[in-house]
Amino acid sequence: MSVPVSCRVPVRMRRLVDSMAERRDCPVMEAEGDPPKPETAAEARARMQSQRAARSVAREAELAAVYGDRVPGQVVIGASVGTTTVFVALTVMAVIWTESLEGPYLAYSFVAFLLGTGIFFVDLLLAASRSRTDAMGIGGLFFLADSAPTTAVRAMNWSLGIAVVASIVGALMRSQTAVIFGTLEPILPLALSGLWSVRHGNFPLRTDVPGGG
Repeated sequence: MSVPVSCRVPVRMRRLVDSMAERRDCPVMEAEGDPPKPETAAEARARMQSQRAARSVAREAELAAVYGDRVPGQVVIGASVGTTTVFVALTVMAVIWTESLEGPYLAYSFVAFLLGTGIFFVDLLLAASRSRTDAMGIGGLFFLADSAPTTAVRAMNWSLGIAVVASIVGALMRSQTAVIFGTLEPILPLALSGLWSVRHGNFPLRTDVPGGG
C-alpha cells in the first residue's frame, strides 16, 4: 500500500503539510502492544449463549446415552400424573358444588399435603446422601433440569404446573370457602418429582471431592 507524502515528511513540517492535505489520507497504525478492544455487551451475550447451547446439546447427548428409550420410575410418574388428574377433577367439582364437596375437597387437600411433606423429607435425606458424590442443584432435584430424559421432565413438570394452576384458580373462584386449602396440594407432585430425581436422575460427578469427575 502506498503511503501518502504527508505521512513521510519530517516531523517539523507535518503541521504545514496537514493544513494542505486531509488527515484521513494517512493510514492509521496502531502501536504495538496496544491492549485489545474490550468485548461489547452484545458480543459477551452471544458468546455466553453459544456456550450455553453447546453445554445443553452435550448434556442431552449424555442423557440419551444413559437412558436411551427407557424411562425408569414409571410408578412415580404415574402417581404424579394420577393424583394431579384426581385433584383437577375434584377442584372443578368443588367450585361447582361447593357446599356438598367442600368437606371432601378439604380432606383430600390435607392428605395430599401430609403425604407430599413426608415424601419431601425423604427426598432431602436421599439427596443428602447422593450429593456426597453427585453435583445436585435445586433445579435438577425438583424440576428435573438436565437430570432426566425429556419424557420424564415433561410429565412431572406438567403435572406440577397443572396442579398449581388448578389450586390457584379454585382458590380465587371460591376464596371464602375451604377450596382455598387446595393450594396445599401441589407439594405432592413437587415431592414426587424430587423422589424420581433422587432415585433415577442422572447428575454429573462433583469435582471438589476425591474421585469426582
